[in-house]
Amino acid sequence: MAASPTEQTGTWLNAVTSVSATNAWTVGDGGIAYEFDGSAWQPRSVGAGSTNLYAVDFFDAQHGAIVGANGTIRVTRDGGANWRVSTFTPPVGIPLSSITLRSVHMSGPDAIVAGGTYGVVLRTGDDGDTWSVGQAYLDVSHTNYDWQINGVTGTPADPTRLMFAGYGVAGSPTPDGYIFTGIQPALAVVTPDAPTGLTAVASGFVQPGVDLQWTEAAFNEIGYRVYRAKDGGSPVLMATLVRVSDFYAPRVERWTDTAVGWSSVYSYSVVAYNAAAESTAASASSGKLDTAPPTTTSDITTGWYNASTAKVTLTAGDTQSGVAETRFQAGAAPQQTGTGPFTVAGEGTSVPVAFGSTDMAGNVETTQNTTMKIDAHAPDTTDDHRASYFAVATITLTPAEPVPGSGVASTSWLLDGVAGTGTTVSTRVLASGHSLYYASTGVPATRKPPSGRSRSRCSVPTRLRPSRPWRLPRRTRSATG
Repeated sequence: MAASPTEQTGTWLNAVTSVSATNAWTVGDGGIAYEFDGSAWQPRSVGAGSTNLYAVDFFDAQHGAIVGANGTIRVTRDGGANWRVSTFTPPVGIPLSSITLRSVHMSGPDAIVAGGTYGVVLRTGDDGDTWSVGQAYLDVSHTNYDWQINGVTGTPADPTRLMFAGYGVAGSPTPDGYIFTGIQPALAVVTPDAPTGLTAVASGFVQPGVDLQWTEAAFNEIGYRVYRAKDGGSPVLMATLVRVSDFYAPRVERWTDTAVGWSSVYSYSVVAYNAAAESTAASASSGKLDTAPPTTTSDITTGWYNASTAKVTLTAGDTQSGVAETRFQAGAAPQQTGTGPFTVAGEGTSVPVAFGSTDMAGNVETTQNTTMKIDAHAPDTTDDHRASYFAVATITLTPAEPVPGSGVASTSWLLDGVAGTGTTVSTRVLASGHSLYYASTGVPATRKPPSGRSRSRCSVPTRLRPSRPWRLPRRTRSATG
């Protein structure tokens, strides 16, 4: 266990302050300082060397101040983990090294008053960045007294008024004790420096937002105010933030604006403020939050379609504001809205299909143009039968696809009830005659319904002798089945 201050020998402890029920500080000669951490007193370094320290005070668990000989001032913003040197310009004719500060009081996180020899009274409103310096005296008739301020405090109802306790000496070894109030010196607060490096970046997917980020540039600000202008309008105060940064190393501060819409442009200004005024503003614009258009895809393939299968379904997506509308134009039909499935009318190797989408922020996707191969008709098939045959009849079937490029998948036939495939049919001539039916299927076969096949019949009604040539009168009929 660390030694308790009461166990030290040869050292004067000059002041103590209680921060909470479990935390306290004491300071003394030789620059010593101890902190009670709830169970024991721990030695702490405040960076004062061997200088005698005479007073300590904390406003809260984080903000504290220590004063001592040679005009020594130390301030902390992190509960005593770090102590910063603060200096002031002494009154004219008084060396800094001869001023001993014997009292200190904090009336706010940044408000400190201190007093000491020569009646010196110090006051700051920016946590020791700048000091208002004066000399206190009882009245004009006592200006020749050597005033020593041993106690100083503020009055919460009027922060410009101070109360001192001390004594004055004027050519007598017996000091006269006085308690008095005064407005000496007046509070001096310096306008804080503006924050730097402000950025405004769009964020969010389902719910839009703008992330603001900036770096503090001052140590004397109370906090920040965030102003916002929408779509070129007048600035509106959006947030007042209490400073949370590290006192010793400027930190990046952040705030997120969630009261935004995808289609608007927002301009932001961030100022630091304290009791004196606001700083100049750091500005940044978010730009339009959603600048990316949606994307639309189709299920169109490179294969052939027929009249019943030429249907298209579109899929539209947007990663930010969402899809507001999808439009399409199929073939020669007028433009429509929706994602389908919709039927594409037309025929050929390049039936046009155009589509695209618009998102909720008004971003319009560039129209996508593609084509479909559509064959709406079945192939036509013809035969080359002659008027007469001798013994054997050979008939060639010729399928023809009305749409160039689609092709024929197969040809099938039925001769006297016997099925076959191919484009050549051969049979011996019978006196009783023959019945031939045939049809062809386009490419791809799965996209050509059976009802699309043309059928023809070729018959030989006359009775012929095998030893004589015979003539085959042509009689055909067509049907769709």
